[in-house]
Amino acid sequence: MPDEGGHNFGDYLMQLIGEGIYLPVEWSRLQNSSCCKYVLLGSFICDHNLNLVAEQNKYPVIVGCGYRGEVLSPRLVSQSSVLGCRGKHSQVALAEVGVNTDWVGDPAVILPLLIKKRRGKARDLVFMPHINDPLRLQIKPTDIGCDRILQPSIQDMAQLKEAVREISGASFVLAGSMHAAIIAYAYGVPFAFYATEGGYRDCPPKWADWLSSISSPYVTPAFFSDAAGGMNWYQQNMKSFHPPKYVPILKQYAAIGKLRRNIVWRAILHDAWQMYKGLVQAVPMVFSAPAASQKVRALSGSVILNSNSEQLISRDRSRIGYTSDRL
Repeated sequence: MPDEGGHNFGDYLMQLIGEGIYLPVEWSRLQNSSCCKYVLLGSFICDHNLNLVAEQNKYPVIVGCGYRGEVLSPRLVSQSSVLGCRGKHSQVALAEVGVNTDWVGDPAVILPLLIKKRRGKARDLVFMPHINDPLRLQIKPTDIGCDRILQPSIQDMAQLKEAVREISGASFVLAGSMHAAIIAYAYGVPFAFYATEGGYRDCPPKWADWLSSISSPYVTPAFFSDAAGGMNWYQQNMKSFHPPKYVPILKQYAAIGKLRRNIVWRAILHDAWQMYKGLVQAVPMVFSAPAASQKVRALSGSVILNSNSEQLISRDRSRIGYTSDRL
């Protein structure tokens, strides 16, 4: 749990992303819906969380989230809308209870669209523990080979953005908080997972699920008690990590509300450039500028800014008796 009056770093990212990608009127609608609970990030998909939403008499709309390695109730999941999921393991778990959806990666990888990478020479080896680690306030950075510790208890949006910038400008991130690792990956910063032998380790299946979305061949998660072991693991596996893609994530977000156009176009250009670089590396030829433009246009066609998913969610809500609020 966060410190009194604070927010958990990973959970608070949903607020940052929602404010950054949606038009203000849309973000207000999503936050203030009287009958829907919109969840845009995190390891939310489990019976416990779905039951909590049901107890509030709200309908869960879950976008880009992951499961926690627990068996899911077909009844509870069927009374939700799931629009994309974090990784391949979540996809399989959902399919087992009758929900077929795409895996899109963790939505936090789109943060470079909202916060610029800290420039200058990368210096610090940064450690962020998990917020529920009982020893997190006792750890000294020098004990684990790091230069500084970023605590995951966040007081306000300014502190959250500064923490993201600190991670973006690090030379390495040792992460007990999975979203610290995800943000490092998003900005091209080497990362590894932290846990001590017999110490606190939050929900191992979620780490495996996320790695299934970024690695080919699949990299098995490993946990390290110091930066040296983590850096060695990253060096051994870095070639298996493919670059983030933004468009599949924004496509799912666009299904529930109108996005800022500048965010959409920057995402399209990012993914087109990554595709172009991959093709150039894969075949012995250089593509012309017109060919690159065609790829941009092809990608732009895959982004649905005014989706029919409102009707989908309304239909699902009506099926279980949610009719009081118009999306």
